[in-house]
Amino acid sequence: MKMHARVVTVVAAILALAAPAMAALTAYEYFDYPTNPTHILNQSGGYGWGSAWTWSGGTPAVVGGYIVGWLTNTAYPFIPVGGFVRCDNAGVWPTRSFASPIDLSVNSNYYFSFLISVYEQKDDNNQIEFLHYGTQANIRVGLRNNSGQLAARVVCGSGTQGLLNGFYLRSNYFFVGKIQTSASGNDYMRLNVYKDGDAIPTSEPGTWDVSSTGAAMNGIITNIQLRHGTVNNDQLPTMYDEIRFGETWTDVALPEPVGLGVVLVALGLVRRRG
Repeated sequence: MKMHARVVTVVAAILALAAPAMAALTAYEYFDYPTNPTHILNQSGGYGWGSAWTWSGGTPAVVGGYIVGWLTNTAYPFIPVGGFVRCDNAGVWPTRSFASPIDLSVNSNYYFSFLISVYEQKDDNNQIEFLHYGTQANIRVGLRNNSGQLAARVVCGSGTQGLLNGFYLRSNYFFVGKIQTSASGNDYMRLNVYKDGDAIPTSEPGTWDVSSTGAAMNGIITNIQLRHGTVNNDQLPTMYDEIRFGETWTDVALPEPVGLGVVLVALGLVRRRG
């Protein structure tokens, strides 16, 4: 079940009244855009962003094609909104800036989550990159080939590369991550990956599936970039959906309150989209 974007504000108000301590997202992209054009170039939905989606060159429907529907994963705890984006270009990538950049030079924690599905594992470019001043990737998180297996991957700055095998092509995964920064330069990147049937913890877990340590990033993350493989328009895309950023685990991973769906239906705010 998908919730139409025009009711997002109303839903946010309901959440605020029903659960004041719930998610305080700093940025959220739910990809609810017109189906004509069938791409996200110059689209500016969601909130917490400083610009519309941009890129230079490439065919829009291939670089960042917009698909009505959603990446289905039973572990995903929220009501998905809008559609998702399909990336099938190896040299041009959708890029978008934050309204409030992420400062990696201070003692702080940042959290994010998103849905991802890949159709090829030839390389390491099926990932979201967090760009330092819009140019250099300080953080990479996604799925890549690792000795013939599909692995979840995280890298922060010059730190160690974290890899975890055991994933499959054409499956949808819910990524929840934490960026732990330090003014002293010992930064960490941690990631949990949730498959169909997994339960999402209601508080931050004490252990993580995969991590990257030992970095000294000391930069400013201004943009994210959605990456795909090494072959253009090979019909083996990387797909992304429901990108969230927040200040706590619960901001990006907290299951919705029991009964919220009933409230929305009663108010006539939810409709099905096929």
